[in-house]
Amino acid sequence: MSTSRPNAEEVAFASLKTGMSYEQAVTILGSEGEEIASNEMSGVKTVLCEWKGGKLWATKNAVFQNGKLINKKRFGTE
Repeated sequence: MSTSRPNAEEVAFASLKTGMSYEQAVTILGSEGEEIASNEMSGVKTVLCEWKGGKLWATKNAVFQNGKLINKKRFGTE
């Protein structure tokens, strides 16, 4: 019987919570994300950041508004 245990990357990404700062996300994930897109409208700055690579997912994206996490998504596997 095979049991699959989550690796550190999976646990780290899963631990990102709405409202968390970008700096907290960087500390948890262990690296800066690459800014993919940004927009500012009516005093609200929205930034899409991407982390590539790792053992579990090829790409991890997080959206921050005024420096706070509002959404996250992972895409693909390596």
